[in-house]
Amino acid sequence: MKIINYNNNIMGTNTYLVLFNNFSIIIDPTISFDDLSTEYKENLKAVLLTHGHYDHFTKIDSYKEHNLSFYMHKDAYNKLKNKEFNCSALFRHGFETDLDEEELVFVKEGTKIDLNGICINVIELFGHTNCSIGYLIDNNLFSGDAIFKGSIGRYDLYSSDFDEVIKTIKKIKSLPNYTIYPGHGEATTVFDEIKNNHYFKAF
Repeated sequence: MKIINYNNNIMGTNTYLVLFNNFSIIIDPTISFDDLSTEYKENLKAVLLTHGHYDHFTKIDSYKEHNLSFYMHKDAYNKLKNKEFNCSALFRHGFETDLDEEELVFVKEGTKIDLNGICINVIELFGHTNCSIGYLIDNNLFSGDAIFKGSIGRYDLYSSDFDEVIKTIKKIKSLPNYTIYPGHGEATTVFDEIKNNHYFKAF
């Protein structure tokens, strides 16, 4: 497995292209389908969304006509079409998408996504939003904005809940020493955050 990080957007959002032997997936698409290299386009099988904030799906519409599966939590869907809910209005962008519900696969805690024999486990990481989920692939956690290196995601936005943030911190602390690929910033590990993240120390 190989992980490529695209991070050249104005919001500093990480988009991850995860390459397996015979296919690939993209997590939080802020790079357009056309900007991917030809070999990646040909092998791309699915788009995975960690949560419904606009800076994590700005280019999702460019993937619509390419016979892909779209995975997200069901509570992310209402944010896709509402600039207040997806927080784009907060930054004066007014971003919305017309992705149709029938194109989506809704996932939740415990869902196992089977793609060409590769199992991707879904974990709910609520708090930053009510639709925040992480994807566990091998010993890697793609965490969205639930956690950053040395910090956590905001909890003062629509559908945020600090009580859920605390539950998510405790859940991540209970995991093995996964490498964490967050929605913004550098990769880290569960053990590094237990040792260095003051939110993890507090709870």
